[in-house]
Amino acid sequence: MSSSIQQHSSIHAEEEHSSTSKRIGLLLAGIIVIAATMRSPITATGPVVEMIRSDTGIGHTMVGLLTSLPLLAFAAVSPFAPRLAKRLGLESALLLAIIIVTIGVALRLLPSVLSLYTGTAILGCGIALSNVLLPSLIKRDFPLRVGIVTGLYSVSMNIFGAIASGVSVPVAGATSMGWRASLGMWALLSILALLLWLPRSPQDASECYS
Repeated sequence: MSSSIQQHSSIHAEEEHSSTSKRIGLLLAGIIVIAATMRSPITATGPVVEMIRSDTGIGHTMVGLLTSLPLLAFAAVSPFAPRLAKRLGLESALLLAIIIVTIGVALRLLPSVLSLYTGTAILGCGIALSNVLLPSLIKRDFPLRVGIVTGLYSVSMNIFGAIASGVSVPVAGATSMGWRASLGMWALLSILALLLWLPRSPQDASECYS
């Protein structure tokens, strides 16, 4: 009887360990992919601004506004992120941020100057929220491994920012959609972030993984 109980306890412990490992893996994957969406839609714009100006006929002032919109969004929206997290919870607030980024990036695929500017402003708002919320989540869920997880987050953000900058012109030249494809293709990355984050429930907030 004792041996049977011990065996049952061991199996239960293994299942619990496997479940915890899976949750940690999904959480880390979500953090890394969210981080990848936090620079790529912005750095993708710079290399193709001359294509945008030539195609749309906008002036240099409007081009400057286009590249400045994300920074303006950061300044305007970032102060509200803690209040949003307090009201919705970190998980739900981050989910909202990812949705906002996805909508903003997707809008830039549309053949309209208005949608280009609107999408850029919207994705800037979503990234501004992620900029504040994601480090807070890392500190909460990985209190003893903040440095390691923050390192993964920073590397992902910088690598994908560099990739976006490097591939914008080649992608624009290789597709019939031109620069719109260069800007809009990053919606795929934010959709992946969305799919990874959806299983993350508010109840998971009670768990730390350090």
